[in-house]
Amino acid sequence: GVEPDAMERLAKYDWPGNIRELRNVIERIMILENKERIEVRDLPAGIRGDARGADGRARMAQNPAVMPVGTMTLEELEKL
Repeated sequence: GVEPDAMERLAKYDWPGNIRELRNVIERIMILENKERIEVRDLPAGIRGDARGADGRARMAQNPAVMPVGTMTLEELEKL
């Protein structure tokens, strides 16, 4: 399940990578956190609202485990 606060943040996020990005984020949380409920603290910083715009994307790119591959630029992928 998803806690209400986490669901609200997921619903408000722009999802530039569309449904594939959402799916990747949820799958990664479920695999990495291995728990039954997704909490706000489990969400990537850009979705939590801790980072915004290009600066937030840059911070997410520093930790590719939270950035869906489908939304990464070729340059970001090459840095991995």
